[in-house]
Amino acid sequence: MSDNSKSPLVEPLTQREREILGLLADGLTNREIADRLYLSSETIKWYNKQIYGKLGVSNRTQAASRAQESDLLDGDGLSPAEANARPRHNLPAQVTSFIGREQQISKIAGLIRARSVRLVTLTGPGGIGKTRLALEVASDLSPEFADGIYLVNLAPIRHPERVADTIASTLGLEVPSEKSASETLTRYLKKRQILLVVDNFEQVLEAGPLLVNLLSAAAELKFLVTSREALGVYG
Repeated sequence: MSDNSKSPLVEPLTQREREILGLLADGLTNREIADRLYLSSETIKWYNKQIYGKLGVSNRTQAASRAQESDLLDGDGLSPAEANARPRHNLPAQVTSFIGREQQISKIAGLIRARSVRLVTLTGPGGIGKTRLALEVASDLSPEFADGIYLVNLAPIRHPERVADTIASTLGLEVPSEKSASETLTRYLKKRQILLVVDNFEQVLEAGPLLVNLLSAAAELKFLVTSREALGVYG
């Protein structure tokens, strides 16, 4: 008799589907999974249907059993190779080499590494290369932030109240209707080691206190901000 316990899936699971499958196998309800991942219950139900279809099962009990049999839950649902390749940033690939400014890169990276420094701002007029410099620093620091480095582009944003939503969207968070974006961010960032590279902040300087509030709530969070003007906030 052949052993089909590790037969290939109908279609590979995505990273998010593996994450949800792991929580499902742990016995969490749809509401509990939604709260944990900052998604809606309807979104979790949709993911469950995708998971069931890919696993060839019809309910969560069968899905959990299939996951255990096929070793889908090892390493947070990822094989060692997949876990190492798991993207931890959204930094754009640069199409040209970056020559010079090594001293500046080293100094800025050193500031960000310092435990006493939580917020670093690169200021200056437009066109002097603040964004590119920030991206080079972020690229160098990428291995040092366990939960990733993310570029938050505020170029299209003109209203300070949209900054929290933009950061949440960049991190892939869905803001529940009963919560604000800042509340969702606070809960998500609280125990994560993340560097947020926030670009073009001069357009929304009134949102400076949001960054301070997030830093106060999340001990391992750091910001690298580019702006034509100083933020004028504590820290």
